[in-house]
Amino acid sequence: MVVILALLGVIVVGVASAMVSAVALAASALIVPGTGTPNANIVQDYRENARDYYMTRTPCVGNSCILTGIDYPASFWPIPLPGWCVPGRCDKWDVSVGTGVTNLDNALTPLLGTKKPPVVLFGYSQGAAVVSNELRNLTNLSPDLKSQLSAVLIGNIDRPNGGLWTRFGFLGHIPILDATLGLPTPTGIGIPTTDIAFQYDGVSDFPLYPINLLADLNAIAGFEYIHGTYLEPNQNSNFTGLPDGYTPAQLADQMNPKLHPENFQHYQDTTYILIPTRTLPIVQPFLDLAAATGTTPLVKPIVDLVSPVLRVLIDTGYNRSISPGIYTPAQLIPIINPIQLTFDLAAAIPAGITAALADLGATATPKAPIIAPKTLSPLSTTTPSTLAAEAPPATTPVTTPVSKLKVSMTTPITAQAVTAPSTVKTDPASANTNGAGLPKATTDPGSSTTTATGTTPSKPATTAAVKPLPPKVPTTSTATTGSTATTGTTAPAGGASSTASSGSSGAAAA
Repeated sequence: MVVILALLGVIVVGVASAMVSAVALAASALIVPGTGTPNANIVQDYRENARDYYMTRTPCVGNSCILTGIDYPASFWPIPLPGWCVPGRCDKWDVSVGTGVTNLDNALTPLLGTKKPPVVLFGYSQGAAVVSNELRNLTNLSPDLKSQLSAVLIGNIDRPNGGLWTRFGFLGHIPILDATLGLPTPTGIGIPTTDIAFQYDGVSDFPLYPINLLADLNAIAGFEYIHGTYLEPNQNSNFTGLPDGYTPAQLADQMNPKLHPENFQHYQDTTYILIPTRTLPIVQPFLDLAAATGTTPLVKPIVDLVSPVLRVLIDTGYNRSISPGIYTPAQLIPIINPIQLTFDLAAAIPAGITAALADLGATATPKAPIIAPKTLSPLSTTTPSTLAAEAPPATTPVTTPVSKLKVSMTTPITAQAVTAPSTVKTDPASANTNGAGLPKATTDPGSSTTTATGTTPSKPATTAAVKPLPPKVPTTSTATTGSTATTGTTAPAGGASSTASSGSSGAAAA
């Protein structure tokens, strides 16, 4: 009995030790939510969607990852949007972000150490600003501890090229709002980071040239219809759809570099992903109104007719040839190649006509793939080095507390920029269900123009003498004719419009 009990005791201790070790070695994710969500721990599916949608390239994969929400005010005084202030208080931007940095730092400190499991820092919208400031504080962390860390940012307002706060970084500190602008997320510090944005999101993909009012209006509509959908659906959201209309499987395809390398760019230790938006945000209100009034069959053909041309004009407000990792404040006048613009418009017009005819049922066209954002802008002739401003010194806002981590000081790691893949692939599986087909093109992947040429041999002119006709003889004849015609059209890329997604406020789900 004693021997048996001893053996059982050894087995129990061994199993318990193995279970404790397994729990201790599980990766952790510290999730900083966006404005209007001060406590992500009580919002159903918020943390889980963050893990399942966007952390697939990190050690935090599957149910073994420990998900912890970082509580902070998550407010922005005096913006009067629902849920943007906690009951009884409404902190200004720098105060809210500073509190978030303190709470994130306190949660991170006990997780760092030799032989401890990996930690993922995750930030959404204002939460991305919190993580950006914490990454700046961790610049001098020892290499051993940095190897334990990685970061994922979505809807990042501090994205170096495209973030709303970096676009207007020249404004510095705005006293009334107590908001510090111009602090881009640091790169090259030795902590691998993934920065994900949906195309035309007004918070993380704002136009480079604000003089393009059409692009500005589209970005504002993107804040309303796109920015709040990153973690859809969750309990704290007013939406009922999916992230920018993507199913989880479609979103996973867009974030797969083998299927869609055109969505990826790399700069130092950061990977930037720009996910295409299938429906222009600026036309979404018309589709919503049509759905509410039952006039979709009339409105959608018109929307699809003008969308390709609108997309070409809106894209003149951006310069995709500049890396997302280079700090790029707004510029005044875009440099447009008129010849390329003419070709783009010439290709967009028939694409819109084809899509409209498909909506009306006049043609049977194949489904169009999702339109990918251009990697290289065909409308700009200026190199990135002349357009990109120098990054400001890596300083922390006055209200942002300094990290409490007791770690060794080392020199920040500086990496070299990596050129983004230039090969464009199209995934038929992620096709838009309501658009037109995409023709094969022989142009550069960064351009949306396909040019076709052809010649028709001319026939020599002939002449013949005219003879008088013989008198007509009455005859009776019966003729039977028959013909079978099969027609098909293929629409160029750039004009597809997808099913309208419903939404109320882009900030409510942030």
